[in-house]
Amino acid sequence: MRALAVTVLGVASLALSGCVILANDESETTRIMTIEQAKAASDYAPLRSFTADGRQVQAKIWTTCASSSDFDVALVDQTHSHSLTIRQRAEAQCQGEGRELSLSWNYDVLGLSAGERIVVKNQIVL
Repeated sequence: MRALAVTVLGVASLALSGCVILANDESETTRIMTIEQAKAASDYAPLRSFTADGRQVQAKIWTTCASSSDFDVALVDQTHSHSLTIRQRAEAQCQGEGRELSLSWNYDVLGLSAGERIVVKNQIVL
């Protein structure tokens, strides 16, 4: 029985090599990502608040950047919604003290129809 447990652990560690495992403090949610996914997720702008009212998307982010032009927004079409991420541009030269920056987009600018559902992927930081 012990040999079986060691074998299972060995196979699991090989299957997960190159992955990052994230869990919240209560260990209720576990997410397994590849190293590439973890690196891509690290440039997500930390959100202070987010709203989407069916006509406009508004976000407040915590940043050292001074302009909304330092950020890109990306939408991925899902089955019943759109996945939205806000990322700081790689070439952005942001320095100084962190502060809250307000960003907003109309649905038509994002290529969405009024009332379409949006799921935000950025982490909320209060």
